[in-house]
Amino acid sequence: MDGSECMKEIMTPRDAAEYLSVHVRTIYRLVKHGEIPGRKIGGSWRFKRHALDRWLSIREDPPSNGGDSSSNGGDPSSKDKG
Repeated sequence: MDGSECMKEIMTPRDAAEYLSVHVRTIYRLVKHGEIPGRKIGGSWRFKRHALDRWLSIREDPPSNGGDSSSNGGDPSSKDKG
């Protein structure tokens, strides 16, 4: 592993935005709302590549439990019949 590969493990907001193909403002909005894993170090945000990868994986495969009421229009009678 060379030095540049090691340095890319820790990313700035601009690096993270490029990695995720979003605008840097989106990164700041997500981190402000606690929706993306990141740490503030010396007043600057930093992101670990593997943490962003895990975050993406979780967002791709959200848990399926708890979503039943929205899929049936919120009609509780559709669950209770039987």
